Amino acid sequence: MNMKGETLLTKTCKPTEPLCSFTIEGTEPWDGQSGAYLYKVNAKLLRDSRCLDEIETDFGLREISLSSDGFLYLNGFRLL
Repeated sequence: MNMKGETLLTKTCKPTEPLCSFTIEGTEPWDGQSGAYLYKVNAKLLRDSRCLDEIETDFGLREISLSSDGFLYLNGFRLL
C-alpha cells in the first residue's frame, strides 16, 4: 500500500517458490529533504485459505550514489 492507503499490488506465491518477488510501478522518490515516502507490505502465510501467520511492516525505496563531482545523491537528488 502507498501512504494514501491504496493497494498497489497483490501477489500470491506458491510454497514451492523459494523467492517471491514483485515490481512496484510509479514509486515516489525520496528527495532527502522532506520525510521519506513509506510503503506498507502485508505478508500472510495461508493454508487452504486460512491465515496461519501474518506480518505487516513499513519500508521505503532509495538509491544512494557518490558521483565523480564529489556530491552524494539520494534518488537522483544532490545532497548538500
